[in-house]
Amino acid sequence: QITITTNDLPTIGLQVIRAVDNTTQINPGNPGLNQVWDFTNLIPSTYDTTLYLPPQGQINYQNHPDAEVAIKHLNGNLPPYWDYEYARYDSEGMRYVGDEDMVTIFGAFTMSVHISCNPNPLSLKLPFTYGDSHSQESTYIWHMVTRNGGVLIDSTKQVSHMSITTTGDASGIMSTPYGSFQVLRVKNYIISEDSV
Repeated sequence: QITITTNDLPTIGLQVIRAVDNTTQINPGNPGLNQVWDFTNLIPSTYDTTLYLPPQGQINYQNHPDAEVAIKHLNGNLPPYWDYEYARYDSEGMRYVGDEDMVTIFGAFTMSVHISCNPNPLSLKLPFTYGDSHSQESTYIWHMVTRNGGVLIDSTKQVSHMSITTTGDASGIMSTPYGSFQVLRVKNYIISEDSV
């Protein structure tokens, strides 16, 4: 059984490459200690890259003055495209601050999203291990804009009142095509009350 601590948090300069299999069915298994997950049959079809960067100079970073890191997700979408998650650190772990996203839906049709939240929720309340549980509440404010050829088509504001319960419900060994690893499985139970 492992314990996740603040020493395990990602740092600026880290690059993470994820192999993605969108076709193979998997069984998430049972809760409990000493679980074994054999995912060696997975076949990567695409690769995503996540970069941990200083927030200054990143897209719309000024919307998130409390952010200490910008998490840039690259998944091969066509430009114009960006996906930035902004976060900050404290003694309890990494806190989500907000998002800045732009996606091309088709042709010149795009959607941009700005998300802020208060208070900033924790990814995990650290240290965290099997059997630990943490509940928190936060309000997310979403601003979404769609454009065609740069011309505004529609905009939406959504307010989401989130109740989030995070539980370490399983621990054990996971085997993948890239090796075997000691893991902690975390279950998030989220209730969202939204108004648009």
